Amino acid sequence: MALLRLVNPSCFRLLNSFRYFAKQNVRESVSVGCRVSLRKICTSPCVHSKQPEDMDNTMTDEPIKYSTSSARGHSSYDTFFIERGAPWYQMYLVLGSTSVFLLYFLALREENDLDEEIGKSLFERISGLEEQDLKAKISNAKAMGLDSKVYEKRLMEIQSKQ
Repeated sequence: MALLRLVNPSCFRLLNSFRYFAKQNVRESVSVGCRVSLRKICTSPCVHSKQPEDMDNTMTDEPIKYSTSSARGHSSYDTFFIERGAPWYQMYLVLGSTSVFLLYFLALREENDLDEEIGKSLFERISGLEEQDLKAKISNAKAMGLDSKVYEKRLMEIQSKQ
């Protein structure tokens, strides 16, 4: 508990919340993980901060009102759009480079052997696979009471080629 006296109120509330969930029907490994991660959170700058004397360290079950908390003044714009100090032309350079890259690889470049291999179907790569697949489709269609004439026609075509 000596550590708790050094911790600021927000970390103290967080610690009590983790203890509450650990007492509930939560697996032991989860509660241990929570304590370890909480210790990492609270030992950074909050251990060295001093608490005001008027702050009460007891945790209550009452919810904290959003309208009276300091979270009310936080803007979500500040969370997602951080000023990074990038030059004004960086966006145009990245956009132009990406456009040239895509134009070359998708339109201007000729297909090579690897591109042709990628375009082949699995049935062209493995001999006998399409025949086995059609036999399975015919048996499934008959078991379900569906028409299997299309599959049988394709199977006849394959067997006549061999």
